[in-house]
Amino acid sequence: MAARREKWPFPGDNNLARARRVALAYRAALIEEAPGKANDIDTIFRRWGERWTSPSLIVWNDDDELTATAAAEVLCISPNAVGNLRRSGRLPGRHDGNRWLYRYRDLTQVTSEPRTRNGGGTVTVDDDGSSVP
Repeated sequence: MAARREKWPFPGDNNLARARRVALAYRAALIEEAPGKANDIDTIFRRWGERWTSPSLIVWNDDDELTATAAAEVLCISPNAVGNLRRSGRLPGRHDGNRWLYRYRDLTQVTSEPRTRNGGGTVTVDDDGSSVP
């Protein structure tokens, strides 16, 4: 009999967030075994604009306001998708000059909501990440 698979411990994660967590776990293991090689790979990905591959510690307070780009990094979505969340009413934002700002507290609230599809209905997701009718 197969061992029972545990539930993913981060229920608000989308597939991209899951993939990033897995990739970062492998990166941590590579750093232990071959730090020079890990640094070389980090350098390549940073040149390609993928800064999440070499994370740095950033601490946000609940009332801190983030730009759309920073909010997108927190939510593991694109800045355009952040704007879509705001326009749909799911994410409050404040217009400041030529940019929108988002409170960190509101971002964490969005990550804890059930994911939905365009029809507005809740999508039930199985433990493996696949949709369940």
